[in-house]
Amino acid sequence: MNILKSNIKANIKASTQASTKASTKASTKASTKASTKASTKASTKDKNLNYQGLNVLKGLRGLIGYIQQAPTQLVNLIVLLIISTALAACGGSSSSTPTPPAKPTPPATPTNLVATLSPAAITLEWAASSGATSYNISRGGTDLATGITVTSHTDTNVVRNATYTYEVIACNKVGCSTPASLTVVFSVPVAPRVATSR
Repeated sequence: MNILKSNIKANIKASTQASTKASTKASTKASTKASTKASTKASTKDKNLNYQGLNVLKGLRGLIGYIQQAPTQLVNLIVLLIISTALAACGGSSSSTPTPPAKPTPPATPTNLVATLSPAAITLEWAASSGATSYNISRGGTDLATGITVTSHTDTNVVRNATYTYEVIACNKVGCSTPASLTVVFSVPVAPRVATSR
């Protein structure tokens, strides 16, 4: 019985040692293979990077030497080309320039100029001009009002059966428009007298 136990114990020990040895050997072999493959790949990548970097360096040296011997105009052109290429790579553009704001202009000529006659006055009215800040009114070349901000004007210095030519211009800080003109004949009948008893 003791001999049998000893044989079983010896067999178990031998089997365990063999299994451990085989597992260790396989693990070591796999680790060595993976390490060698990674090292070889990294070495190849480094060689490629070094080769590319050497080519870039050679190209820059040649370009610098060429620039040193080139005329000023050519140097400027090459520098501009380099900057343009760099900006294009970054998503920018060297040729793009901001659009300048529109230049201010005088307002348009007033429109719809009309006159309303009353027994003692002539009232002028017109449509507002876009961009206008004030208006000037003249009659026969003489100013009646300047710098007004409303779109109407009443002329009370009138004589019956007389003819008047009015001009209205729109102005802003840039300048004034061409005039809108209107000729009016002041022929309003006299208001009827009210009869009264005596």
